[in-house]
Amino acid sequence: MNFSIITELPIGLVVLCPLVGFAIAYILYRRDSKFEGLSKFKLRMLMTFRFLLVTILSFLLLSPLVKTLTTTVEKPLIVFAQDNSSSIVIDSVMKNSLLQKYASDCKLLTDNLAKKYDVVSYSFGNKVEKATIFSYDEKITDFSLLFDKIKSSYVNRNVGAVIIASDGIYNQGIDPVYSSEGIDFPIYTVALGDTNTHKDLLISRIISNEIAFLGNKFPVRIHLKANELRGKSSVLSITKNGTELFSQKVNVINDNFTEVIDVELHAAKAGLQQYNVELKPVDEEVNKKNNYRTIIIDVIDSKQKVLILYNSAHPDVGALKRVLEKNPNYSVDFFQYSKFTQSISDYNVVIFHQIPSLNIPATNILKQLKESNIPALFVLGAQSNFSAINNLQLGLTIAHRKNAFDEAQSYLNEQFSLFDVGDEVGQLLKHAPPLVVPFGNFKAQTSANVLAFQTIKSIKTEKPLLLFMSIDEQKYGVISGEGIWRWRIHDYHENNNHETFDNFFNKIIQYLALQANKERFVVNTKKVFTEAEQITFEAQVYNASLEQINDAIVRIDIFDENQKKYSFTFAKSSGNSKNFYLDIESLNTGNYSFKAKAVLDNGEEFEKNGNFTVIAIDIEELNTTANHQLLFSLAKQHNGNIYFPDQLQMLESDILTNADIVSVSYTEKNLRDLINLKWLFFTLLAIVSIEWFLRKLWGSY
Repeated sequence: MNFSIITELPIGLVVLCPLVGFAIAYILYRRDSKFEGLSKFKLRMLMTFRFLLVTILSFLLLSPLVKTLTTTVEKPLIVFAQDNSSSIVIDSVMKNSLLQKYASDCKLLTDNLAKKYDVVSYSFGNKVEKATIFSYDEKITDFSLLFDKIKSSYVNRNVGAVIIASDGIYNQGIDPVYSSEGIDFPIYTVALGDTNTHKDLLISRIISNEIAFLGNKFPVRIHLKANELRGKSSVLSITKNGTELFSQKVNVINDNFTEVIDVELHAAKAGLQQYNVELKPVDEEVNKKNNYRTIIIDVIDSKQKVLILYNSAHPDVGALKRVLEKNPNYSVDFFQYSKFTQSISDYNVVIFHQIPSLNIPATNILKQLKESNIPALFVLGAQSNFSAINNLQLGLTIAHRKNAFDEAQSYLNEQFSLFDVGDEVGQLLKHAPPLVVPFGNFKAQTSANVLAFQTIKSIKTEKPLLLFMSIDEQKYGVISGEGIWRWRIHDYHENNNHETFDNFFNKIIQYLALQANKERFVVNTKKVFTEAEQITFEAQVYNASLEQINDAIVRIDIFDENQKKYSFTFAKSSGNSKNFYLDIESLNTGNYSFKAKAVLDNGEEFEKNGNFTVIAIDIEELNTTANHQLLFSLAKQHNGNIYFPDQLQMLESDILTNADIVSVSYTEKNLRDLINLKWLFFTLLAIVSIEWFLRKLWGSY
């Protein structure tokens, strides 16, 4: 670090400072008769102190600044990431002594690199965390979690390289080649596992609905696969509580055999139902764990009926129809308004697309809607009759300029708390194509809940884009523009699926369809968790006026199948939300029941009971053939290289000799007023004090 003193005033004024100091000291001590009796030494000493004092004070009047330059040298950072999933040790290549040797070689690699670089070590699978010892017991491999962690943690850092040790098998998240985009430093890969294809018969995939309705049949699609077992045969069976529900012989007709079997099962009992799927093993199989799967179906005895009424054909209608038809909770009908002849009272929720319109006032239907207290979602557009919309008192008034429309993107209202939207929805709405909205003044009632506002030409406005209103316990939602079908396409473009868009609109319909809850204590949780998931609960507590409160203590006791009890206390949410939350890291597989209790400040108590299931996840055992081609592509894309476990010394040498992996230096300039330095104050105080003391001591006055 070096420093200098500068001033914005002309340098010539600095020269005057000692002249002023000398002049004042001379006038004071040479021309004043009180100092005639002092010796020359004493007189010169007093003059020196006065000279220093006046000179420094004069210089401070020029507002001098202290400029410091601080240079920081940052060594390159090497990130070592070890795949900690169970497929690493399921492979026959990485076991026992070989695994121990590999662990020792990795430690030697990181220790040697740490002599020259900063090294940080991570494990990744279904989570990413710093680690130097690896258990290889995680049930999922998700490369995208690792890359997200690297991008967020080491932005603007001097990252020299990333070393990823893995078998290349991933079963969750985005393709690593795509999820690693945006990383601009080398990626070196260590190829673990066995690429040989072994004799294996397995259930590769099961597709089924999570929910079925009591009395209905529900489909189950089972994907089978066999490697190097031509001529062998097996039996596929489905059982429930020891009773066989389905059985079929499977004949393997080639060495790379696949077959899809469709089964329909009957939902005969409500509640969580467990079905065991087994593909009888053959003697020559290497891995028999992937011959067994379990599926859990939540059988319920109610179904929501949704009606979509539209003014004319529109892509928005198709998008909404596809979302709702995928959800087994809903039975969906859609009609052009002129062709609808049924009673609206038969439905739980109605979606009006550009109705009432300029040509269709829909007076009778809207009157029935009000009388039947049915919730509705209104999607507005160019064909909407905005005067009629305003008269419905949906919580939004639009003073529309005739035939004038605008394009508006959206941004989330952070104060919205009717239901959890999620960060994914916020990102979708922020970057999705704009909706076509009416041009004019928007006014939302104070009792309306705005989920998203409009962004017009990159300017955030207070105009509502999506809001909800409740009048006499009847719920309304309003989307004040058309073009939501583009959001669904954008979601697929960004994520290769429609899940974010579909989940968002399912939540909207779920909120509207949910009848007003008269219970004072509500506990929500999923019915089925995997062993790799966090167990999450959400609770709401209401006072006697059914106003949500958070001045209560909420506890829960969870019981396993052996009645072992686990006790927890809910945490209060932050911000404006008054919900209570509980996150449990994980539980062993099995069936669980719970008893939750809320205790209010006035002593009132409420209880809620329920159950859930934690199922095993054996996805790592389905595919144990290493994918080294993926690791090669990942390294090549990022100017790295691929190595095998016995080539770690070569990897070390390549990194150490990489001329691009060098330390970087940063110089930081800082300006500070000299007068603010504490030591300068005490220096001046010392000069004044010494001069005063000597004058008293020598009896000048």
